[in-house]
Amino acid sequence: GDSVTLIIQESSNIKYPVSKDIDIVLLEPHVKNAVVRKVFAYIGILRKHYLKDLSKILHIKKPDIFIGVMGPFARDAYSLTRDIGTKIIQTYHGCFDLPDTAPLNRRNDIEKCFVKDKDIKYRTVLTIADKVFIGDRMRNVFVMPNPLAFEPLESVPDKKKYILACGRLDVWEVKGFDLLIKAWAIVAEFHPGWKLRIAGDGNKQSFDFLKSLA
Repeated sequence: GDSVTLIIQESSNIKYPVSKDIDIVLLEPHVKNAVVRKVFAYIGILRKHYLKDLSKILHIKKPDIFIGVMGPFARDAYSLTRDIGTKIIQTYHGCFDLPDTAPLNRRNDIEKCFVKDKDIKYRTVLTIADKVFIGDRMRNVFVMPNPLAFEPLESVPDKKKYILACGRLDVWEVKGFDLLIKAWAIVAEFHPGWKLRIAGDGNKQSFDFLKSLA
């Protein structure tokens, strides 16, 4: 019985089926040229337009609850809805607990852990390890893993001895492909016949780096 609006920033290519009962609103990029858009984004002009458009939508809809996907969206929504009392839920879809080889940079660490958004109602993270890492630096933190998008099988099909990892090669430090390859070098010795396959898109530099590790 709730009314749901999906606000999308700079993308009209929705890759998942969306219920006809959901209202979809696109935040226009204002600048069509990709190069100019990057320059305007760097100097803050696009953000000014984005906040103005988002504020207009929120004040028309007057939502009881706003779910911000990733951190900044929740903070922006809170600053724009103080006068209408919207409750903010902030969701994180990246890791906090990262290996020493790829730690959070200082800016991300401050944004994620040290910005005191006392009026954000709840926050969700992907794993228990992330919640433990955050500790008392944020309040009302709950673990909400990514959902399963596939129908469970009733029977197990014939399998080959492959381990498959999929993801963007250009962010191998986020996906952990470097750690996976190093771990596999140890594990493979005890499981002959098994093979590790990594699949994803990215530039040649990232591909060559991961291949050199392998």
